[in-house]
Amino acid sequence: MILNVYNNYLDIFETIRPALYTSFIVKLASVFDNDKKSISLKRVIREIEKSTSKSFEPARIDFDDLWERGRKLFKYRNKVIAHRDKKVTSRNFAKETGFKYDDLKAILEDVSTFLDEASLFVGKGEFYRFSNTSDFERLINDLSKIAQQTAVADR
Repeated sequence: MILNVYNNYLDIFETIRPALYTSFIVKLASVFDNDKKSISLKRVIREIEKSTSKSFEPARIDFDDLWERGRKLFKYRNKVIAHRDKKVTSRNFAKETGFKYDDLKAILEDVSTFLDEASLFVGKGEFYRFSNTSDFERLINDLSKIAQQTAVADR
């Protein structure tokens, strides 16, 4: 079904794929910004500790490891996507930093886990955890229904 929908909407998917990837990288990397004005994960920790007067340290993830991986992503965003540094190609950057495209899902999962823990720590429910898989499947199902309705209407 996925292949069928993709083939039916090939022009759309091929057109928007680079924009979706760029937007995803820019947004995900933004939570690893060191700028004091940015809403980063480190700022979330500071704000939680300031508002609760308690020390917050995530238990389900290694925050220092996540921050290090996220900073690589932030550097990739700066050098390859946002500012297009002519001295850095994506291939050289990946080799230099160890950044891999496969790391994106792990970073996203760890950020979601961090936000869950932070939300629970301040007495809220779990953070809304979106699933790329379930959202994608929902999109495919919706597009499949539209394709079926269009086929019926064309008869």
